[in-house]
Amino acid sequence: MRIWLAHISLILTQVICIASSPPNVVLINVDDQGYGDLGCTGNELIQTPHIDQLYAESVHFTNYHVNSVCSPSRAALMSGQNAARVGVWHTLGGKEIMRADVTLMPEYFRRAGYATMMVGKWHNGDNYPFRPEDRGFEKVYRIGGGSPGQVPDYWGNGIFDTHYWNGRSWQSSDGFCTDVQFDASMDYIRENKNKPFFLYLATTAVHSPVGAPDAYLDLYPQLEKRVRAFYAMVTNLDTNVGRLRTFLEQEGISDNTIFIYTTDNGSACDKNNQYNLFNGNMSGKKGSTYDGGHRVPLFIHWPAAGIDSPQDIGELVAHYDLLPTFADACGFDLPADAELDGQSLLPLLKGKTGAFDNRVVIVESKVNKRNVPYTSSAILKGPWRLINNGRELYDVQSDPLQELDVSKEHPELIESLRESYDSWYESVSPRFDDEVRVIIGTPNLANELLNCMDVCAREGESNGKQVWNQGGVSNGSMYQGIWKLKVATAGEYTFKLRRFPPESGLAFDAVPHKGKKVLFSEAQFKAGPHGLKKAVNMSAESVDFTVVLETGPLDLDACLIDSKGQATSAYYIEVQRN
Repeated sequence: MRIWLAHISLILTQVICIASSPPNVVLINVDDQGYGDLGCTGNELIQTPHIDQLYAESVHFTNYHVNSVCSPSRAALMSGQNAARVGVWHTLGGKEIMRADVTLMPEYFRRAGYATMMVGKWHNGDNYPFRPEDRGFEKVYRIGGGSPGQVPDYWGNGIFDTHYWNGRSWQSSDGFCTDVQFDASMDYIRENKNKPFFLYLATTAVHSPVGAPDAYLDLYPQLEKRVRAFYAMVTNLDTNVGRLRTFLEQEGISDNTIFIYTTDNGSACDKNNQYNLFNGNMSGKKGSTYDGGHRVPLFIHWPAAGIDSPQDIGELVAHYDLLPTFADACGFDLPADAELDGQSLLPLLKGKTGAFDNRVVIVESKVNKRNVPYTSSAILKGPWRLINNGRELYDVQSDPLQELDVSKEHPELIESLRESYDSWYESVSPRFDDEVRVIIGTPNLANELLNCMDVCAREGESNGKQVWNQGGVSNGSMYQGIWKLKVATAGEYTFKLRRFPPESGLAFDAVPHKGKKVLFSEAQFKAGPHGLKKAVNMSAESVDFTVVLETGPLDLDACLIDSKGQATSAYYIEVQRN
């Protein structure tokens, strides 16, 4: 009897300890995986047994929505605000960068005493003060830009033996990207398991380039090459989700860990529907305002709170709800003036309904003309979807494929939805013209590497263009723009205009793999009062300009001119404070 009572006492003590300890948070945000790219949501071709098991032990939000492209989706997730409110509505040209005055999820966790780490893909700024390591993450293990091989990423990066930025330098790795990212996550958890931690695991899978180790490709011999690679990459991801969950159990911390699985937008697999793949009984994929572009999985598993059995919750919820949910679940406060668009999902998880009944959610795809209302927007309320510049109305409860436009039958509803949108637009538009400027010359960061993916349109141009991947650099693609900078410390600076980044070791005359030689003859440099020109030495790696700068905003226009007189913004610029 005494042994039995002692056993019961021990169990009760453990329960009390779990209940009184702040929960850990593991937030997995998968890139470019749609609602229909999982076995548990109805895909009969794809193999995802470990995520299917998670699904069987989780609450599922079946009406969860995000922006339909990555940078805006991630900005809303991290800020708890609509992406447009924090200055993000595209994936490049500086429109992917959240304003520095916005407090983000990891900063709140840090204030609450949590250890914080970000692994994988950020895509909300690659320069100070917009990097994840500047915005609350104590540790990072990430790529540059939005996928391996984009311009801000380590030169030559791919999905095997990828280099990762650790906050100070690039670090090499061995193996497949997803395996390595989960390994880094488990290493971090092992080091920090004795205190509450927040892990943001934003996988680079399954964004292009897609692929997987041969053992996973061999699972899908019947599929078209690119679909095969995508599905194999998902199945490898699934294996790693299983590995991570087993690891948490072995470390004895799974019960009081909030484990979340979600994705950043609709599927990028077979976007043209050439192969008639399962898409969750929805129309649209990544980038679309149809539900298939922005309705994605959200599974929440938290055994210590009794969230460990399957349940569907159908209320209309969004990515910006996760920050207030974490604050509620983890016991930290959010300031009253934070302008959050989200609300806590914890009442829904506890079975309380009603707070979401009349909710309107507005999500967007890429917006090229920010001053034009309704551009690339979807206005959601209950089963209703108002899309296509506020002209088409669908009832997804009776018409999930959004094939029957019922706008003519519901003029009052359209008017009401438009009023909601107009009110929202009025609230977010006052800061549309705010400039997001990379800061150079800070005391703790004397050097910066600028890249051409972040150039903005020149004055008088409504919409600039950018070279965004390393293939464009290798092929000599040419677009012009300006960098928006802010000088923190007055003094002498050297700007090194380059075609290739420093780690490549390549000179102007190099011919990279699958690239071509471009004969540059002149470099032009304009910054503040300085307007300079120099000849390009093709055997050198850079053309250097040294100038004295005052503190304050600075527009930099730095171009390379080829032998035909065509100009392009320098692909990379090293900025050194002397």
